[in-house]
Amino acid sequence: MLWYYTSKFNLKIMLRNISFLPFIVLVVVGLFFKFMHWPGAALVVVGSLFLLSIRLLALSFTQLKLQSKLIQIVNPVLGCVFVLSFVFKLMHWPGANILLILSFSGISLSLLIFAFKEKKHFLGVFPVLFAFVLMSALFKILHWPYSTDLLLLSFCGFAALVPVFSAFRAYKQKNDSKTLSTHLFAVSLLSLCYFLMELYLVIFEGGLATGAAIHRLIIIFLLLFVLLVVGNVIRKKDLKSVNQKDFNFLQFLGVSYMILLVIQSLISAS
Repeated sequence: MLWYYTSKFNLKIMLRNISFLPFIVLVVVGLFFKFMHWPGAALVVVGSLFLLSIRLLALSFTQLKLQSKLIQIVNPVLGCVFVLSFVFKLMHWPGANILLILSFSGISLSLLIFAFKEKKHFLGVFPVLFAFVLMSALFKILHWPYSTDLLLLSFCGFAALVPVFSAFRAYKQKNDSKTLSTHLFAVSLLSLCYFLMELYLVIFEGGLATGAAIHRLIIIFLLLFVLLVVGNVIRKKDLKSVNQKDFNFLQFLGVSYMILLVIQSLISAS
């Protein structure tokens, strides 16, 4: 199955189909600058992530089947505020905590609305879990009590469940749609690697926000590749007819992993 993915979904084809490729290249360039300790790394990373977030969050949030036009406008704005809050925090500008509270709370509320829409399907569990991850991360940033334990529990619950559920859905789809099954399998494998890398940092480095630069770079590249896979699925509109729920699940992961990518990149740039 892995051979099928690498042969049928050639990386060059995927890259040509992703309109936000220039922003991803800028992120990688900025992180390379950081790894080499060259000047301007933080500026390149922050600027490219800001543009990338606008592109990806606007694309992903507006396709979560939330039919309200107001939500389709508010969600991309929340994505921009989310990135700006980290920029303000990184630069030690005033108002950073206010932006953090607004963006994290707003995105969490949007995820809970999506979960309510999917309450009759197991898919609804994931937005709730990720909302807990975001709020726990906010508590951690604001140095509230018990925030570390809450963040660890919520993140491990979310990150461990994603590869298991993705593999299960890949197995279920292997007869109906080999294309969708292969994408789900790729997401499962990459998500498992991401979870194990974060678990390594918790056990051996002392926390989710710690670790050597090389570990952070590996995590960022894992998240980038997941986004490439999800982006390829989003552009295959015919896959919606195969299973709308699995299609929505991958779109949700695109939103979640984009948020995690922003957090990871800014950790590396700080």
